[in-house]
Order: sequence, then structure tokens, then C-alpha cells
Amino acid sequence: MSIYENVKENIKIAIFSLQDNILDEVVDKITKKFFNVEIYDDSVKLKKDIEKNNINIAVICDFNEKIVNEYSNISNKENIIFLKCKENEEYAENKEIYNIVDIKNLTREINRISNNIVQQEKIMFQNFKLNTVSNLVDTISHQVQANLLYIGASLDVIKMLAEDKDINNNKEKKGILENLYEKNSLSLQKANMLLELMSDATNISSESIMKSDNIIDVINLILEENIKENNINLNISQKLKDNSYICGPLNDIIFIICRIVKDMIINKEENITLDISEDESNWYFKIETVNKFKNRKNLSEINKNILYLSGVNCILSSDKVIIEINKIR
Repeated sequence: MSIYENVKENIKIAIFSLQDNILDEVVDKITKKFFNVEIYDDSVKLKKDIEKNNINIAVICDFNEKIVNEYSNISNKENIIFLKCKENEEYAENKEIYNIVDIKNLTREINRISNNIVQQEKIMFQNFKLNTVSNLVDTISHQVQANLLYIGASLDVIKMLAEDKDINNNKEKKGILENLYEKNSLSLQKANMLLELMSDATNISSESIMKSDNIIDVINLILEENIKENNINLNISQKLKDNSYICGPLNDIIFIICRIVKDMIINKEENITLDISEDESNWYFKIETVNKFKNRKNLSEINKNILYLSGVNCILSSDKVIIEINKIR
């Protein structure tokens, strides 16, 4: 499932008109193809909602010089449509208006603007992902390097022990060899998980399945250095069935969780918990701190971008973030 499938469906369209006959015709035409339609009878309120990005596209049916001037300096005026009809035909013909269409071309124009919005959102989301990955890349590369260095250092010892003809008769040496083998296998597995995560980091959408224990291992690995350096308590617990698997855009979720926790660490949050649980409909990743979050701006940006992940929802409060992954796709 594409990460952007639901973006176009969730585009919010506002219609401004004080004339019922025009309003009914426009609403009937738009709601046949678009779902999130809101009707306004106050152009000032509409302008404020556009500026706050509460509205993606505005269709203004009634306009005059005052209304056009109000909207002339708005930053995203390319997403405003002025509707040409009998009541404003003379004014529309004689004035320079950014985007004026008649009703027969209205849905085509909304589609054009919607497609532009989706393209802009793709770029914004990719920038967010790259920023999130780059924020964590140093710690990930350090962990990969540390695990590979451990393996390299062990090879000389393994080679030396392997050349010992009496190795099978020497329990101590045999134990050292077996212990090194197990630790090397674990180090290789850790490095592998991190490299796989990085290789998928910039994919547009990557539905994957991971064992819950592996998700916890990867999160611990990425954050290990930050936790040690800042003397932070990160408690991870799970309330899942044994050997549970979780599916969804897990690479993105893991990076987002790590970024949230890293931001908390930077902002001197001392006790952080991550609980993984489930019910019949969702898997839940709940990140919680004893104190209220200090950096709300970062959390708001993360929350906005989580909305573009298919089947994922975010609940944000003063002291916790809950990321829901829908089980039914």
C-alpha cells in the first residue's frame, strides 16, 4: 500500500458562499468526488483557517474587491479558487484575479490543485525522513562499526584456538571458542539488522514484518550510546503474545520512535518508558516521560508526518506519545 494513498482523500476543501442557490450547486458538484468539504459563511474566518493550514483548498463563490484584496497577500493563494458565476461575472471580467474558473471546470481545477498538494507532501515527507535518518546515522554507524570491530578482533583468537590440535580435549579452550562464536553471531546479527534498516530508510513505503523482540533490540542499539552518555533510564516493556510479529511501515516507526526518545534525552528527560502492547485492532507504541515534554515543536512535526503513514495514527498529549499501527490493511 502506498504511503500517499490517503493523502488526497484527506484534503480539506472549504466553500464560501452566502447565496443558497450557488452553494447548493457547488456542494452537489464537489461532494460527488471529494469527501472533506466544509461550508463557510465568514470569509475572514476562512482566511485564518487557510493561513493556519486547516484548509487545503478554498472555493470562494461570492467575491468583490474587498474579498480579493483580503486574499491577495495570503502565502498559499494558489490553492484558492474564485468561482465565476452570474452574480460576479462583470467584476471577474474586469479584475485580475489569481485563479478564476466557471463551475463546469471546478472539479478539474480542484483535482489539479490536489495533485500539486500531494506532490508537495511527498517532498515534505521525504525531507522529514531524511532529516530523521541523518539525525540518527552517527549512532547507527558507530554501532555497526563497533560490532564489526568486535568480530574482527575475535577472528585472531578463533584462528589461534582453531589451530590447537588438542582443542577438543581442552574444555576451557573449547568453551572460549564456543563463547566467541556465539558472541560473533550476535554481533553480526546486530550489524545486519541496522544495515537492513538503513538500506530501507529512504523507501517511499516499505511494509515489513518484524519480531517484537527484534524491534526492541534495534531501538536499544540505536539509542545505546545516547542513553549511556546522558545517564538516562529507558525502560522498554512489551505486553504481547510470545514470539509476536508486528507488521506495517516498521522502518519509519523505528526511526520516529528513536528520534522522539533522542529528543527527550537531549532535553534532559531522565525517565523514559516505551511500552509495546496490542488489542484486536492495533499495535501500540507508547512513549512516556515523568515530566511534560519540553520540545512540543518537534513532536508536532513528527505527529504531522506520521499521518502520511498508511494505517498509522498518533495520539499526542503533554507527557506521552502513542503510535498506533492498524492490524487490518
